[in-house]
Amino acid sequence: MAKTLVEGLGHQKSLKQQFRGIIVTVECPPKIKLKVVAANRDVNGIVNALVAEARTGEIGDDKIFILPIEGAIRAGIGDEGENTI
Repeated sequence: MAKTLVEGLGHQKSLKQQFRGIIVTVECPPKIKLKVVAANRDVNGIVNALVAEARTGEIGDDKIFILPIEGAIRAGIGDEGENTI
């Protein structure tokens, strides 16, 4: 798993925040991007856990994308496939 701090917008558009008594418009609000690589058998459980913890019901809860990984190699020792996870 990797966690990255990113900025972006979608349906949420800009965000208005108060800073020292002044209303400031943030054009690209800060967000957290998670990348998780897992075996196929674990994907549904991971997605269910992420949805359960991340859903607030507010705009900006964002999306989960599920992509296939075609392969993986641990460069240091040469392991391939699920042994790299």
